[in-house]
Parts: sequence; structure tokens; C-alpha cells
Amino acid sequence: VPSILRLQMPINTTDIFHLRKKEEFKRKVYWLQDASSRIVVVFNRTTILPEKSPYTGTLDIPINHPLQIRLIPEGVDTFHYERNDARKESYFASVMIDEFLHPLETTLVASE
Repeated sequence: VPSILRLQMPINTTDIFHLRKKEEFKRKVYWLQDASSRIVVVFNRTTILPEKSPYTGTLDIPINHPLQIRLIPEGVDTFHYERNDARKESYFASVMIDEFLHPLETTLVASE
């Protein structure tokens, strides 16, 4: 039975979106978004999440193996993107996603 990590965020939605534009990002990049806020969640491994969360602003992540997670909070840019394009990741988020999935350097911190 996998453990569950529940993230609660101040976002008024139950819809979970995942980035499909690049094959390497499939099932690694998800986000929750309402009219003004977005939280992008990036995983270092393929992770299957449902398309709906159980509660508003909640993301339940099954943990059945070591998993690295990056959270990227940001505002929805309705000035530069039209309403239909508001579900695109921002430039900042795209840089943070690429840097997480393709790091220049990796450091392991372990406690005993």
C-alpha cells in the first residue's frame, strides 16, 4: 500500500492538469489552477495522478518509491496570454521544470 502525501493549497479548484507538450514531461508535471493562481508540481519520476482532486485545492500524491518533488507557485498571467492560453506554463515555470528534470548538479543529503 503506497503512502499518500496530501498537499493543501489556497486554490479554488478540483481540476488537475498535466503537461502534455513534451513526451518526457508526461505524467511528471501537473498543476492546479484557478482564475488568479497556479501551483505547478514537478516529479522526478512518472507519477499517475487523477484528473480530479478529492477536495478543493488538494493534491494527493501516492508515494511508493523515493520521489523528488518541486512546487512552483505563480500567478496566472492574463495580460500576456489570452484566456484560452492561460493554461500554458509561464517562462519562469518552464525554466524551473527544465532545471529540475535536467539538473546541472545533484547533491544528496542523508541523515542517519
